[in-house]
Amino acid sequence: MRPARQGDFDGFCGIYSLINALDVAGFSTPRSAVHQRIFVALTDALPNRKLRVAIDRGLKGKDLVRASRAAFPDFEKRIGGEVSISRPFRHSAVESSDAVFRALGALMGTNSAVIIHLSTPAYRHWTVVQAIEPASIVLRDSWTLRSLPLDRFSIEGRYQVDVRETILVRIKRAEDA
Repeated sequence: MRPARQGDFDGFCGIYSLINALDVAGFSTPRSAVHQRIFVALTDALPNRKLRVAIDRGLKGKDLVRASRAAFPDFEKRIGGEVSISRPFRHSAVESSDAVFRALGALMGTNSAVIIHLSTPAYRHWTVVQAIEPASIVLRDSWTLRSLPLDRFSIEGRYQVDVRETILVRIKRAEDA
């Protein structure tokens, strides 16, 4: 029997994706008390009813953005910079899977990370894009996913990337200004 892991009993993958996105966007340090404080601040920023929803079913993009905007100011003081959170495709018309994957790649860059939401017949899950390769998306994931084959995931169908839920995390350090 395998050990229990994140996601077996909770829907906190969105919270973990925000923490992992900070790592991808440039705050890459060994796990520390700072990460623990970010996790606590993110969960504390959720109203009790949303916290219960997170445990049972997970959160929506708007919930994650709200929690991060409430939780990140303390983190910003620690890094001496600013973290911006946005949903770049929230109101966009979606053309095709290829166009979406190109757009995700265009968002990625220095001091930024892209969080995507996946829907399959078995689960819904938030994860962080680490790289986009010709045949797959490489992930920094809080569960067991390591990559998504692009021929299996699309913007519609049984295995989806929920484009409008995409979250962009950018870190702007004071010394970069």
